[in-house]
Formats: sequence, C-alpha cells, structure tokens
Amino acid sequence: MSHPNIIECKRVELESGRLYIVFEYCDMNLTTFMQEKKRKEGRKLHESEIRYIMRQILSAIEYMHSKGYLHRDIKPENFVIVENTLEVKLIDFGTAREIIKSGPPFSTYVSTRWYRAPECVLRSNHYGPPSDIFAIGCVMAELFN
Repeated sequence: MSHPNIIECKRVELESGRLYIVFEYCDMNLTTFMQEKKRKEGRKLHESEIRYIMRQILSAIEYMHSKGYLHRDIKPENFVIVENTLEVKLIDFGTAREIIKSGPPFSTYVSTRWYRAPECVLRSNHYGPPSDIFAIGCVMAELFN
C-alpha cells in the first residue's frame, strides 16, 4: 500500500537465511509520544494536535479500507510519529485481512482488548471496517487523556 500515512517498506533482504525488512524511520510510537509530551512539557496534547493526528489516522484507515483490507489491531502502539512534524504512519499489518474477496467469517480473537469493537467482544465473526473505526475512537479518547 502506498499512502503518506502508512509506513513505507524501503526494502526486503535475505541474508544468511534471515529475512530483514527495512522501513522508513519515525521517532517513536504514539503511546511513547504522549508519555514524552507529558514528561518533557508537563502537558497533554492540544486539541489542534489531536485533530491533526486523527486526520492522518483516519486518512490511512480510509485508504486501507478502500483497498479492501481491515487492519484489525488499531491501537496507539501501531502508529509511529515524527516528533517535530507530527507526521503519523500506520504500522503492524500482522493481523490485517483482505475483505473483498475472502470476506467474513473472520477470527473473533483480534485486536488488543482495550480497542476491540463490541462485535468482536461478543464473538461475532461477521465484522468489517466499523471494527477498525471503533478502535480509532478508542485511540482518540486516549489522546485526550
């Protein structure tokens, strides 16, 4: 996937039987960024910063969904950020699934507990993009704390 808010894979190399994947560099994940903001500046994120971050997160997910994929593990740790520009990138596609051709039923044990949509908590295996959107709402709530 090629999108400004999805981490770019620079190259993949096989060396001595080991696979190395090289991604673009970002300073830290979103959780660490929020912790550092409190530690260094003694404050939470400003509403304008949260809006800017959320716009990028929503853009990445909208693109991913438009290409027919669910992320299924949206959480602050799965976004990396460049500290001085607030540029955000989505990472960790280990649980992502293609939804157009394969479709449900999907595994019900997905996403990190605190960001899991009600339909997944209730063990429904027929879920879709709204489950990622629910998790984004949880991320936004955490940004305000």
